[in-house]
Amino acid sequence: PLGASDFGPIASAVGTIVLTFGLLLLYDKQARLQGIQAQTQRNQERLMEQQFQPFLTGEVGFMNVTSVTFAIQNSGNGPAFDVSAERTVAGQSRSWEIPRLPAGEKHSFPIVVDGDDWLLTTGEIEEFLDDHNAGTEIQYSIECKDRFDEPLEFSGTVDFGVLIQRSNADEIWETDPLE
Repeated sequence: PLGASDFGPIASAVGTIVLTFGLLLLYDKQARLQGIQAQTQRNQERLMEQQFQPFLTGEVGFMNVTSVTFAIQNSGNGPAFDVSAERTVAGQSRSWEIPRLPAGEKHSFPIVVDGDDWLLTTGEIEEFLDDHNAGTEIQYSIECKDRFDEPLEFSGTVDFGVLIQRSNADEIWETDPLE
């Protein structure tokens, strides 16, 4: 039989078990909350990195009425650092480097360099491509770093033939407009 003297240790043991179980529940809840907070922080860091990340693309465009260039444009939200680009036209590769390309800006250079001559007009470039039995596609690859010093790579192909066709269409429109 249980006596009055046994009631104290039994109550103490039951109280200890209840408190231990309560502490385990609190610890589990705290661990889950810390996991959620850690995931939220990782997501915020990822979003901050994307918010200030450059996105570089190649394009062909008119420099003025008669001249065209190949340009690398940063359409991202952050500047690109230590930018190095290489493009291939008619089997010839050319590369260039610039220290920085701010967001929303572009850097242009000649599509074709024949020896020391820069070929800038669509006619000159079209003639060069014909002489070298080359297509009108320009392949490019770009490497840079973002503001967090993370390396990024971009590559693609643009078609110079689109500008040739647009130039020919403009000439037809000027000489034979619709009435």
